Order: sequence, then structure tokens, then C-alpha cells
Amino acid sequence: MTSTDLRISVAICTYRRFELLLDCLECIKNQTLPAGQFELLVIDNSLQPEKSAAFRDSLKGFDNLNYVITEKCGIAFARNVALEHCKSPVILFTDDDVRVPPTWCEDYIKLFEKYPDAGVIGGRVDPIWPSPPPSWLSGSLLLNLLALVKWDADEVTPVGEDQWLVTANAGYRIPVLKRAGGFCERLGRKGKIPFWHAELNANLAIKRLGYDILYAPHIQVGHMIEPQRMQKEWFFRQQLFGGASMAAVKYKKEEDIDFDLLRDALESSYMKLLRENPADDTVEDVVRITTIFHDEGYNICLKHIGINPKQPILVSLLRKLHLYNFYLRHPKYFSLTYSLFRRIFRNKDAEQ
Repeated sequence: MTSTDLRISVAICTYRRFELLLDCLECIKNQTLPAGQFELLVIDNSLQPEKSAAFRDSLKGFDNLNYVITEKCGIAFARNVALEHCKSPVILFTDDDVRVPPTWCEDYIKLFEKYPDAGVIGGRVDPIWPSPPPSWLSGSLLLNLLALVKWDADEVTPVGEDQWLVTANAGYRIPVLKRAGGFCERLGRKGKIPFWHAELNANLAIKRLGYDILYAPHIQVGHMIEPQRMQKEWFFRQQLFGGASMAAVKYKKEEDIDFDLLRDALESSYMKLLRENPADDTVEDVVRITTIFHDEGYNICLKHIGINPKQPILVSLLRKLHLYNFYLRHPKYFSLTYSLFRRIFRNKDAEQ
């Protein structure tokens, strides 16, 4: 197999889940696209070199496999390693707990040929429940936290402002992703630290380059939902770190943040919020408390980057009044308006 034969690459970034990984690899082995036309990259950042090597050596029948064992962990780091090793023009990302259909590679090849202006294309992600989910686990907000994607669309459509694709089921044009700088390694999960949004950050950079970000609902994969992800505490912690990650991406401050300090502040706040916000087993209450954790994480990050948490409220108001672009052109007036806005808030707080 030479690089000129390759039409697409498949990358699986994995961390200490060898049984799940094996099942995922078996799915990819059964692709309708001939093995000589795609390469299979496994980026193993488990930091267990002997176990990783033993697992790699046990694999049979994967002639197109390149199994890379790294000396560093982090999902964004692992994706960048895959990007470095990729020899084709398009790379597909998925996870070790995902099951893909036989036509997965061919479907993506057709889409990237049909949409030459697309920098990123992602598809639908449905749950696979090994055990029944609890009664409170429903609704779009909670399901989105499980990296599930199912939007109202019958055909290929641009991704909306309040939507983001997940790398359980997404493909990138290699030159475009490299131009965008790849994935920010300060974001994204590292071991058990659940920072988010390395892919959202990359996708926004690709969009700023002028490329389309598309959702293809007919490309569907299944995502295994492990039991620990069906616990309320798991959702709350995800949203706390997710809120902080969203603030970092939104204000383009991911390179300026001390993520160790931010992590410590979030962990301290997590235990306090758990004590203050006991949740019952209704969807409404879990969603309400999940939102509290998200907003707290967002505000903690804003404080770390030197932004008053009330400033985004003003920005949101100005956007609704169609005045934000004016203030971008005239920052002096924004400063004056913000000072007035803060004074009003101080007076309101004093009255209370």
C-alpha cells in the first residue's frame, strides 16, 4: 500500500480501553472500502507501554494498521499525532467506544467529493445502551453531554451557531485542519480531567478560514454508553468543566490560561456545588442543576482570564439590539457603556 493508493484515513484515539478498542477495530475491518484504499491509525495514549504493546501484537488481519504508542496522554494531543501520521487527504476520527457501519468510509469519501468547500463533515451519533438508562436521563441537553448528535435535518446541512460536531463521527480535510493549527492541546480531556471543546475550537478556526462545516444525518454511528456515564455526578462534573472550556474557546483565551490552576478551582467548586445542589430523579431537576454547574464553570474561567462575569450579559444584550458591531468598531464607547452597566448592577445588588 502506497500513499497514492490511500483515499482516506481512520484514526482512533484510545486510553486504557482495550476490549472496547478491539470491538471497534473489528467494525472497521469490515468496511466495504478495500483495505488498500484506507489506512487505520490507532493512537494509544494509555501510558501503559507494556499492555499497549501486548495488545498491538495480538491483533491479526489488519494489514493497513499503524498502531502508535505515545509517551504522553490527552485527546487533543492524540488527534494531532494522528494528523502527523496521516498519509491521505482526509482523516476520519472516531472513538474506541463507537461502532461504525460497513459503508462508513465510502460514505465520507462521497461527501467530501460532493462538497469541495467543506472543511469538516460530521454525522449522527446514536446511543448504544448496555444497560437501561435511568428515568432522568433524557432530553437533548443531557444526551448532548454523552457526545450524542441527532439534529432535525433530513439532508446535508451547515452546522448551526449553537451546535457542534463530535469526533466520534467526523471527517476533516488534512490540509485545512493543518492550516487551522490542528487541535489545541490545552483543551480536551487528559486522562480523567474532562476539559472539552478542542474539536469545537478547531472547527471554528476552520470556519474562519472560509470553509463549510456540514452535518450529514445519514452517516450514523453507535456510541456505547458506559454505566459511569449514567450517574448524575458524572453529568455535573462534565458540565462544570464544559462551561469553563466554552468560555476559553469563546474568548479565544485558551493559550493564556493556566489550566492547572483552573482545574484546581473547578474541582474545589465541584464539591461545594454538590453539597449545595442535591438532585432528585426528575429530568427537570437534573437539567436545572446541570445548568448551574455549567454556568459556574463558565464564570470561574472568566475570572481566570480577567473578565467580569457580568460583561458577557452586556455583550448578549448588545447583540440582541444589533449594536455589538458598532461597539467593536468603537471600543471607547463599549468601555463607557460597560462602566455604566456595572454601576447599575452595583446599585441593584445594594438594593437587595
